[in-house]
Amino acid sequence: MTEQTTFESLELEAHLLDRLDALNYEFATPVQAMAIPPAIEGKDVLATARTGTGKTAAFVLPILQTHRAGVIICPTRELALQVVTEIERLSGLDNIATALIGGASMKKQIQQLNEWPDAILVATPGRICDHMERGNVDLSQYDVLVLDEADEMLNMGFQDAIDEILETASEDRNTWLYSATMPKAVAKIASNYMKDPVEVTCGTKNQAAITVEHEYYLIDNRDRYRTLRRIVDSCPGIYAIIFCRTRAETQNVAERLMADGYN
Repeated sequence: MTEQTTFESLELEAHLLDRLDALNYEFATPVQAMAIPPAIEGKDVLATARTGTGKTAAFVLPILQTHRAGVIICPTRELALQVVTEIERLSGLDNIATALIGGASMKKQIQQLNEWPDAILVATPGRICDHMERGNVDLSQYDVLVLDEADEMLNMGFQDAIDEILETASEDRNTWLYSATMPKAVAKIASNYMKDPVEVTCGTKNQAAITVEHEYYLIDNRDRYRTLRRIVDSCPGIYAIIFCRTRAETQNVAERLMADGYN
């Protein structure tokens, strides 16, 4: 498949296509074009793809398309919350995903598990293992297990937790593993726990980070927000992280962008 694969050609449901159109998404990225069809068909997917290639939608859209019970494991709380946000953006629905992350109220998470039993779970390895040990989560009831940034999870020392998760999950599940690189430890997970996975490679396995071009602008303080809007408008479909000096300034910029119709 090419970079010009349309989402419509991937035969997604009409409501997902409408949602993607509202978000100004017309063409799938390479990892999306290659990973979405086999995932929808119910196959295991082993994907090598760096951050920024659109991999989150590559596993979220098939879950939304097939309406299967899904669990997504992420290495950090921040990434887990980003994935929850992306699920809500792509579905257009609230309360469709539950974040099970450390540093947050266990009591509130248990309440959400009870209130939204059909929600997609997005979890960090340690916290979901805590829920499993307490009997709050039964992974055998879930049809899809996603390991997002598997190499990073192993680098952070989550090997035992990942093994526990994979050994507890349903034997009939599909496993979709995404990793920026494919070291031996990640390949071993695929060999031990995946069933004839479809391999998807965007770039080169174990390739170092791509060269990034940097640009900077010297802007008067009063013109910064207007300049930010011009940059965003000139890059349709942009994914961006905006860093601000203070928490208050971060909130202000976020509220102004939302008020101006940026999501």
